[in-house]
Amino acid sequence: MTDRTAGFVGLGLMGAPMAANLLRAGWRITAWNRSEPALAELTAEGGHRVGSVAELHREPIIIFMLPDLADIEEAGAGLLTAWRARAPEPGTVVVIMSSVSPVAVREFGATVHAASAGNAVVVDAPVSGGRTGAQAGTLAILAGASEQDFTRLRPLFEAMGSTVRRPKTTRQRGRQSLCTRT
Repeated sequence: MTDRTAGFVGLGLMGAPMAANLLRAGWRITAWNRSEPALAELTAEGGHRVGSVAELHREPIIIFMLPDLADIEEAGAGLLTAWRARAPEPGTVVVIMSSVSPVAVREFGATVHAASAGNAVVVDAPVSGGRTGAQAGTLAILAGASEQDFTRLRPLFEAMGSTVRRPKTTRQRGRQSLCTRT
């Protein structure tokens, strides 16, 4: 991946160090968070901020690291509205890194696919390793993505984790690439 640009939603206990690791690896990160202190810290480290998730509508990759899917859906509502008005570029990827129901993520993926006129996919990529792993950049990441999307996202994942895997088949453990491109 030559364009190392991503949006990041959720700078909590896990998200803030994950975004910081991306910055240290040379990624341009633009983030949104509910609380001001986390955004101030990210900008002090060289990141950028937006006032709403909808403002991330032109980012090629948007990472969500929020507690549960209801939070992701709420935070992402404006983004989906922006995409309904003007579809994102083909190849846009929404990465869900929270440990949430793969079935619910698949349903959210269908919503993203429809809102983006088929131009965006959702990749379910939960992490494990806790805050210590997030800070050290040693998270374990299981990415349910097509082989093409996994290859494209691997540098992003490797900036945050030391164990990055894609299931041998996209149906293992219920994790799969959640939208297909036409």
